[in-house]
Amino acid sequence: MRLVDKAVREYMFARNAILEQVAECQRPVEELMKGRVLHMFGFVDHMENSINAIRRVLKFLELLRSDRSAPPQDRTRRRLVRAHSEPLIGIRDTLEHIGERLDKGPISNDQPVILKLGDDQESIILLDSRLTFSSIETILRAVHDEAKDLIQKSSDLEWQT
Repeated sequence: MRLVDKAVREYMFARNAILEQVAECQRPVEELMKGRVLHMFGFVDHMENSINAIRRVLKFLELLRSDRSAPPQDRTRRRLVRAHSEPLIGIRDTLEHIGERLDKGPISNDQPVILKLGDDQESIILLDSRLTFSSIETILRAVHDEAKDLIQKSSDLEWQT
């Protein structure tokens, strides 16, 4: 549950950084001349943290599925997460191995080498990987519900013994 909360918290920090960047761009010209703040760096940091936490949660859920003593997980929820997790895993793996990808060969000029808000403003992009915010939200809601269910089922089992 701690990692699920961390993933949600970091996602919300990333979201707030985008809102702060929008507000920054709307400041009067006189104020902008005194200096600007690039909130998008905070967005990148928090989004990376959220993605890493989500990936760790997904790994823990996989481990629990193979543990016969663990409470069962919701299959429908698991399928939903699996349907949305491939792009998340792709972005996360690219983040972790970006140096190797850059060493391997040429990167086209239109491929960002740090997380970037997509032109559609509904996704994030890194090199050739793309992840929509709706997929992140779907995964976060599903793993949050799964964590709550697992905690409840574990509590129920403890009371029965």
